[in-house]
Amino acid sequence: MGSTYAYYQRLVGMVSSYSQEWVFAKSSGWMLKVYQRKKALYYLIPLNEGFRVSLAIRETERDAFLRDDELELLRDRLTAAKKNPEGFAMQIDIANEAEFAPLELLIRKLVAVRS
Repeated sequence: MGSTYAYYQRLVGMVSSYSQEWVFAKSSGWMLKVYQRKKALYYLIPLNEGFRVSLAIRETERDAFLRDDELELLRDRLTAAKKNPEGFAMQIDIANEAEFAPLELLIRKLVAVRS
């Protein structure tokens, strides 16, 4: 993860009440599954000099987040997210603070909604 390790630590610290487990998948390699009662909040996949966060936003959450002015930087991603049985799938690559800040805000809001 290189220089983004501090962002990884911040992200994991935000969800300390959630279960966290490193799992291996043939398609993506090692990933950290962050979940509560078997429902995934997100998956974190380490990359060279960064990481990817993969998550599914429920329809009601997506609708609320699209109206949230604080999440304006993610509006295009929320709009373009593909619907699947778990919700609207999003993947966000993190390599610097500018990419991490909107994700951090999204995860904080997602945790608040799901608590």
